[in-house]
Amino acid sequence: MAENSNLEIVSASSDHVEWIISMARKEGWNPGDNDAIAFQQADPSGYFIGLINGKPVCCVAGVKFNHIAIIGYYVVVKEHRGQGHGIRIFQHAMNYLNGYNVRVDGLLIHAPKYQNSGFKMAHVNVRYTGAVDNSTISCPFVCAASSVPFDKILQYDARFYADERKHFLAGWINTGTTDCLAYMDKDTVKGFGAIRKSVNGYRVGPLYAETTQIAEILLKSLCQHKSDCRITLDFPETNNHGKALAEKLKLVEVFKFGTLYTGEAPNVDLLKIYSFTCH
Repeated sequence: MAENSNLEIVSASSDHVEWIISMARKEGWNPGDNDAIAFQQADPSGYFIGLINGKPVCCVAGVKFNHIAIIGYYVVVKEHRGQGHGIRIFQHAMNYLNGYNVRVDGLLIHAPKYQNSGFKMAHVNVRYTGAVDNSTISCPFVCAASSVPFDKILQYDARFYADERKHFLAGWINTGTTDCLAYMDKDTVKGFGAIRKSVNGYRVGPLYAETTQIAEILLKSLCQHKSDCRITLDFPETNNHGKALAEKLKLVEVFKFGTLYTGEAPNVDLLKIYSFTCH
């Protein structure tokens, strides 16, 4: 534990953020290429890195929205594990997020650790992955999300996240994604979806829709023209419509994970969430 006393925790610089993303890739988390840029635009002070003699050994992100915050990119370099660095930097992030309802998405085997830190399980999610047909699809109701009044997108996203993510969504639409689309019925948003390039194929998220048909149209529209369009979807296990769509597209279930909060779980319609924006 002596080495732990030498741990210096600082806000991450842009160079450090690149290191954080590289650590996530080594852990097999498949982050999007520009995820860190969009999340840093939401909260420029929310990335932390632990240094020993100037060398990075651990990291975590604690990103604030309006009332909800998220913990992510929680990694300790393998040769430095078991020395207390992880709990120190995790607690540092939690102190930074004091007063927020903090959300974390983690593998079910790690859920007890988060529960011991005050988190409560909200729901179990499932991940599906596989290749999707990238042929051209035309639908007059689908348009670029950037062409829709931003307040409409903001309000629609808040229905399923239970919080306003103003700065994050602005970055997500314009920087974090390859494509970001909306399904508009006259002036009403009936669906919203985004896709971004990642280490292995593409990550889809968010993908919200009023019906499974709209979700499928948006998903196929996001995938069109992309070579080797292997996608990843993360959605609540209780969303049987999401499962049916994933199986129709011949996607394969990979694993399950949990969503936990320090406060009460938001009351949102999980059956209309076809993929989260996982950090």
